[in-house]
Amino acid sequence: HLSMLDPAVDLQPFGKPRLRQAFRQTRMVHTILRCVRRFDPDVIHLQQGHLWFNLALPLLGRFPLVLTIHDPKHHVGDKGARNHLQTVMDFGFRRADEVIVHGRRLKQVVVDRLGIPSEIIHVVPHIALGDDTAQSHIREEDHLILFFGRIWEYKGLEYLIRAEPLITAQVPEARIVIAGKGEDFRRYRRMMVHPERFVVHNEYVSDSKR
Repeated sequence: HLSMLDPAVDLQPFGKPRLRQAFRQTRMVHTILRCVRRFDPDVIHLQQGHLWFNLALPLLGRFPLVLTIHDPKHHVGDKGARNHLQTVMDFGFRRADEVIVHGRRLKQVVVDRLGIPSEIIHVVPHIALGDDTAQSHIREEDHLILFFGRIWEYKGLEYLIRAEPLITAQVPEARIVIAGKGEDFRRYRRMMVHPERFVVHNEYVSDSKR
């Protein structure tokens, strides 16, 4: 998506080490702090936060901080999120001067869970992601059900798979397409009463494949 950036945007990419690489993470945080101070912004906008960078937020206290909270708490079964300690994420959330969430229900969760004042939480609906012109010529197929996205317990894929016999009893031509990646997919395959009714793409699906 670099070609879509306005020339006025000063993009400064940085390496992102594994979370368990403490020395490299510390060096990354130091690099970002140095870049921020050199740029001297009027405001900092942080997306969700980061296990290591959150700990450095007090060092940027002179800059107003806007933080977008996508997930106020870890989702059930999301093993990937376990690498980010909830207490550290909460610490970052509470450092924000203003908070953005993508739904009214999420706003209430932030108020109830974190005690953040309602008046500094702003609800901004989520925009559509990806290239809106990609695959615009695709024709929809009849009797096709699509599950698309991260495959973790909280997404509820289990219930769609278990509902397949009920669905195909009413619509015999129905097929279910599952596209995405996440936890071990073998447990979901074992749930399939009629595996031939499913088309599975257990992988990250890029814009070009959508």
